[in-house]
Amino acid sequence: MLRRLTARRRTGLLALAAVVAVTGSALAAISPIASSPAHAPAQPRELTRAQLFAKLEARGRGRTRLTAHIADAVLSQAAQSLSLFARARTATDVVPQAQAELLPEPVEAQQSRLAFSVGGNAVYLVPSAEGVCISDTNYSQDGCMALSVVREGGAAESTECGRGLPNTETVEVAGVVSAQAREPTAILSNGARVPLTVTNDVFLADFPRKGPLPAQIEVKMPGGPHFFSSTVPADAGSEHCVTP
Repeated sequence: MLRRLTARRRTGLLALAAVVAVTGSALAAISPIASSPAHAPAQPRELTRAQLFAKLEARGRGRTRLTAHIADAVLSQAAQSLSLFARARTATDVVPQAQAELLPEPVEAQQSRLAFSVGGNAVYLVPSAEGVCISDTNYSQDGCMALSVVREGGAAESTECGRGLPNTETVEVAGVVSAQAREPTAILSNGARVPLTVTNDVFLADFPRKGPLPAQIEVKMPGGPHFFSSTVPADAGSEHCVTP
């Protein structure tokens, strides 16, 4: 089935930026050129930061493993914001390889966690180069969110058409919320409010396409209410999903 792509909130490559900074310092410290005699060969042209970013991104694209130092840093940050990553990993947390390979950015599949299973659908969180990704065995969810955004309260993604939905008249919204978030609520287009069930920092909810659809998600944070987009397009109610 055809799936409509939706915009997902992302920040820049924060984890990769940290790697660039650390790598630059480390190379400067161990460079043999700094202590070489006056007649040493000329120093090779240095890569610009933009070029290094591009190399790191290209090197990681399509992989299901991050380099060790990136993975450790991302996992440590995730554990501070998400209770799911603060616990030890077990055999039930292993995300199927086929799912991990569909995620849109490099991930550390060996640190995946099972958030919950419902109706035969297992929903996982996987640390990524930018934050954390959602992956489920129904193949309806495969988006990634930046940790900086999740820390503020949460982030969501939506699926309007495609594989894994109960039927062509269903719109699905999934998201990750901070461990500090309370009372997650979907605010529908008509102003109605629908409580969301969060299990291990993750929610997944289906809505009838022809009914009022979620426009925003609200969570209560220690500093007050926090709102973020459901990412459901305004015209989702009039879409017609087709099977090739």
